[in-house]
Formats: sequence, C-alpha cells, structure tokens
Amino acid sequence: MRLLRLISLGWLVPVALPGQAVGRVPIIVRDASETPVSWAVVRIDGSTPQIADDSGRVWLVGGNRDSVRVSVRRMGFRPFDGWVLRSAEDGTFKATLPRLALALDAVTVTAARTTPLERTGFYDRVIRARRGATVAEFITPEELEERNPGQLSQIFAGTRYTTIRLANVGARQLPVLLGRGQCQMTILVDGMRVAKTVQDEPMAFGPPQSIDQRGSRSSRDQSNGADSRTRSVMGLDDLVDGRSVMAIEIYPSTANAPAELISIGGRGSCGFVAIWTGARR
Repeated sequence: MRLLRLISLGWLVPVALPGQAVGRVPIIVRDASETPVSWAVVRIDGSTPQIADDSGRVWLVGGNRDSVRVSVRRMGFRPFDGWVLRSAEDGTFKATLPRLALALDAVTVTAARTTPLERTGFYDRVIRARRGATVAEFITPEELEERNPGQLSQIFAGTRYTTIRLANVGARQLPVLLGRGQCQMTILVDGMRVAKTVQDEPMAFGPPQSIDQRGSRSSRDQSNGADSRTRSVMGLDDLVDGRSVMAIEIYPSTANAPAELISIGGRGSCGFVAIWTGARR
C-alpha cells in the first residue's frame, strides 16, 4: 500500500525533460568584448526583422532547438549571417558582431555615446510599440542601408500600413502616400510637419485628364489660378532624397500614436509618418 501511495504521488511531481522549451528564449547580440549591442536588427530564420532592445535581446518563442539561423545588422558592426548555438550554461542563444575597424586618433571618452535616433526618441517609441502602448511600423537605418532606395516613395513599397498611388495634380501625376481607408497621411520630416505637398491636395486617381478638349492649354491658362498653384505643389519624392533618410516611423492611426508626435500636427484620424534624415552610420 505504501509503495502504491508513493507511485501515485510521483505523478504529481513535474519532470523537466532535456531540451524542453519553457516560454521564450532570448537571442542576445553582443560584441567581441561581451558588451550587448542595443537596437540591432535581427531576422530569425528569414522572418520579419525584429529590433533588439537596449540589452541586445530579441526573443525566440517556443523552440526546443539547439541552434537557430539568424541574420544580424547594426551600423558600426560587421553583419552576421549564420547559425548560433544554444548555450549549455544558461540556455540562451548568443550572436557576436565584430566592430568595424576604424583608424582613429587618440580620444578620451567622457560620456556614453548616444545616436541621433536615440536623441529623437525613436528607439524609445520602438520599445513602447513592442509593449502595446502604440501601433506602429519602424524602418531602421540597417534596413535602409540594405535596400539603398533612391527615392522616398520606394521606401514605402511593401510596408504594412501604407499604399502608394499616383494622383493627378494639375497636369502632373505624383505619388501620394495613403493609409487605411485610402486617406492621405500626414508627413513629418525631422520633427516638423511639411506643408504644400501632394498630401494636402484633393486627389484624383487614374490616367491624367486634359483640361482642354483638344488636349492642350493656352499659355494664359497655364499661368493663371489653379494651374499655377498645382505646379508649386511638392511631390512625395521632392521632400527628401531616399538616400538621406535615416529612419522612418509609420503610424496607421492617430488613435494609437505617441502624444509627442501627434501634437506636431495630424489630419483627423488618418495616420502619419515621421521621417528622420541624416547619416545612417
């Protein structure tokens, strides 16, 4: 009887099996000196890229694997593409990024270095979106460097919350950035709302239509009124060169966007994008 009681109690004791996955497993990005590399961009098995936190961590969900294939990018470091092994000590995966060799004069470091994007709050908003405080999509310097777009409109190709369509503005066709419901999104550049752009014009989509039935207009018509106004409107690709863009934030709605950006200006409930320019490295 005592033996049967012990056996029955044994079923109540949880047993940890070798290799059993428990929750999420961190993948830690570090440099050769074991220092975490914050804000690195990590692809796991070719999936959608994740931005590491300030401790260099992204998370692999529910895997009892002993290795994982990752692609890691961070400005100032040599890219890493390959397999990383699971640590036998703490069960984590660690990817090492070597720093790029630079020839520098002797310097004295007196404070921790911050990047322009950190000073604008870009990575703080990344963390807030990850926690569910906002809804957003982020395009990082690493992704832009990899894609190397020449025009601003090319950057938005394939994004989740935006659509590019050609709109008729006078006699021209210009790309316009549309959000959910095909509304025209507000554009911020380096923390300021831009005006007199195609985003502010009433849109007509489809093939361009001639104002004159004969397919031409007189020079007098071209110099007057609405035609003069539409010729002064800037297109999306006139705002900034795609190669000068450092990062982009896309918010599909003002309802779940950060207050510090909403206060700059918006257009009703339609979303907006924040474009940051400067050197990516």
